[in-house]
Amino acid sequence: TDIRNIMHGMLGEGIDYIEDSREHEFTKCLREEAAKWSCLLGHNMCREMAENAFEQDRSGDYK
Repeated sequence: TDIRNIMHGMLGEGIDYIEDSREHEFTKCLREEAAKWSCLLGHNMCREMAENAFEQDRSGDYK
């Protein structure tokens, strides 16, 4: 298993890509690190989530 799959696994099992306001700060930090490395390593799901977040931010369409 390569590191991309490990990072994606963290974000798919237990830690979601979407932040929850009730989460512990440690979970939020872990998500940020896992997402950063997933994107840097070129994982497709991470790139899609980042593009969606960017487009929502740019258009002001927050959900």
